[in-house]
Amino acid sequence: MRRELLGAILRGLRPIAGVCLVASACATDPDTAKRQFLASGDDFASQGKHREAIVQYLNAIQRDPSFAEAHYRLAEAYVAVEEPHRALPEYIIAADLRPDDLDAQLRAGNLLLLAGEFDDVQARARTVLRRDPTNALALVLLGNGLAGMKSLDEAIAANQKAIALDPTRAESYTNIGALHLVQGNRAEAMAAFQEAIKLAPRSAHAHLALANYYWAVGEFSSAEQTVKQALEVEPTNVAANQALAWSYVMMGNPRAAEPYFKAAARLENTTASTIALADYYIASSRREDALAVLQPVAEVSASFAFAKTRMALAEFALGSREAAFSHIQDVLTRDPTNAVALAFQTHLFLAERRIDEALSAAKAAVGADPLLDQAHFALGRASLGAGAIEAGRLALNEVLKLNNGSVEARLDLARLHLSRNEIQTAHQFAQEAATMNPRSLDAQLMLLQTLSVRQDDTVRADAQMRRILSNHPRSPEAHIAHGNLLLSRNDRASARRAYQRALEINPTTPDALAQLLALDIQERRTRDARDRIEAALARNPTSPTLMLITAETYAASGDLARSESLLRQIIARDASSLHAYTALATLYLNQRKSESARAEFMEVARRAPDSIQSRTMIGLLFDYEGNSAEAERWYSEAVRIDRRAAVAGNNLAWIYAERGSNLDYALDLALNAIASLPDSLEVADTLAWVHYKRNIPTLAMPLLERCVTLAPSNPIYVFHLGMAYARLGQDAKARIALEKALTLNPTFPGAEDARKALASLAY
Repeated sequence: MRRELLGAILRGLRPIAGVCLVASACATDPDTAKRQFLASGDDFASQGKHREAIVQYLNAIQRDPSFAEAHYRLAEAYVAVEEPHRALPEYIIAADLRPDDLDAQLRAGNLLLLAGEFDDVQARARTVLRRDPTNALALVLLGNGLAGMKSLDEAIAANQKAIALDPTRAESYTNIGALHLVQGNRAEAMAAFQEAIKLAPRSAHAHLALANYYWAVGEFSSAEQTVKQALEVEPTNVAANQALAWSYVMMGNPRAAEPYFKAAARLENTTASTIALADYYIASSRREDALAVLQPVAEVSASFAFAKTRMALAEFALGSREAAFSHIQDVLTRDPTNAVALAFQTHLFLAERRIDEALSAAKAAVGADPLLDQAHFALGRASLGAGAIEAGRLALNEVLKLNNGSVEARLDLARLHLSRNEIQTAHQFAQEAATMNPRSLDAQLMLLQTLSVRQDDTVRADAQMRRILSNHPRSPEAHIAHGNLLLSRNDRASARRAYQRALEINPTTPDALAQLLALDIQERRTRDARDRIEAALARNPTSPTLMLITAETYAASGDLARSESLLRQIIARDASSLHAYTALATLYLNQRKSESARAEFMEVARRAPDSIQSRTMIGLLFDYEGNSAEAERWYSEAVRIDRRAAVAGNNLAWIYAERGSNLDYALDLALNAIASLPDSLEVADTLAWVHYKRNIPTLAMPLLERCVTLAPSNPIYVFHLGMAYARLGQDAKARIALEKALTLNPTFPGAEDARKALASLAY
């Protein structure tokens, strides 16, 4: 834990403005007052009124910042209202103020362990061991701290000493088993877990540790049986009920999970267990059931914000964004600085591509609670959405400092580093995520992706693919990943079978459909392609993705009229569909119909003064014909109507960047475009080129690295990357990139500039 932050917390504690709930305390000496506030807090806590208790404990600390007992009680109250990130610094302060209180040291150490502060964990454990060398709990804590620092052999040794001091402690054996598992020593791990069960056959914890081993090695059926054994010995164990429930969800049998989620909620009767049941309903698309579970929780003042945020999640997951915003606003109306609600609001804004508002909400969340990992995670996502790659990376790393167990942050970091072609770092984050949550399909697929791009990891990639298919046989995503892997090795027949299997499981899976159609077109099976896409579109006739794939299929099969009709429909519905505009313009140019098409769209623009679509299309047609002056004019009109007109804004920014003029305005246009189209490589390349022309190549680099990683055969992206390397003085990398661009296409636009840049390199 950062000492300066704790110091600031300790120094900055203030009484609640205008609150003095113990009237006599305000008039007495500080020592008497602090104890009266402490007693009042204890009274509130005994009644379950933990929020009121927090106010009184804070008032006691304001009278005496070194009042260790008040800090300890405040920490306990924060735990009771499920705010462990606020409890942690209070436990630490209490332990620092009472170094001889071994229980306080151990409590602080275990919370530091959850926060990933492994140096401080070891310090707390050693403080206890200096006073009590035979304290087995301190040795276990020390071992966990060492494990967090990757000192696995030392961690095993610490746990072995704990066993020597207390051979009956099954927990020490489960720790050793987990450490051996991380080292890849499966036999030793299994032996340790089995020894734990032998010592404590009636311990659900020991059985669950063995179940975790089975999950980690992909033996899901064995994991299920072991969890059932845990429930046989402890039917009322909440963790075992939840573990079995999630096992059923994992194995594709969510209905069987419901009784166990309900049992856990009934047995524990806490907000957390109720929320777990609600999450199950949300994951099962059972909105009404989720809301029914959450509504009583929302009626309790202490859990209002927590429940309302989950209700927002339920609405959002099922497409009711307006209702989701409403629930979050209910929370923020009561508490405008609720960091959890602000963080969730960030994700809602991102879903609607409202990037500026998302960044504002995320920054407010971090400002409201700088110790909340969810706030930094929201800031990381918002920063990445705005194209601020380095800011996103820093925010996600901050998440791991606050919550070292965050799998989602690791996955985002793996994607980020993979997009920058930093394969080893991406693989490290993916491996950690997959190890921490072996049941996460996203984590396992990300690990596969990092293995697939490394030529020397073919065997490991194949093993990972087999593991994924074995554990997730009913997942379309798993079969699509298998097809992509096979296609990368040019095994087209096997890839086709994998994509077909994905569609058998879910006939509306667009990625599998697109890949099969591409194979059909390449193999001149146009009739099969048309039948396949028309059947899919009939099932979901309003899907923009399916409409676009269908239009491209019609064009490839020669039915240009139907392709044009569909593309026009897409553009009419969505003015930001860059792909549809480009496809339609290409269609006109290939048919030599650009002049008549332009005249038609000009008439539409005349009759509809606010039509962004027609002006964008006119600009695009002029652009394709090389008339940049007229293209600029029409793009500018579209942006004047709506500054968020992404396609027009992106293309106008490109014109300015190429010309080297209006670069500040070009930057504004490019940032707006990437906010609306964050996944578009073309838009990312435009923003990068604007940064380059503004002589800030360091901002261009991560965007260009992502473009080249995802589209390595695009000569423009490779050329731009080479030019950025050259401007940074990295001549060797610049030479490789520029020569590759010319090899890909010796006559691409910019080829002459590439040759001039090559001639100017020093080495």
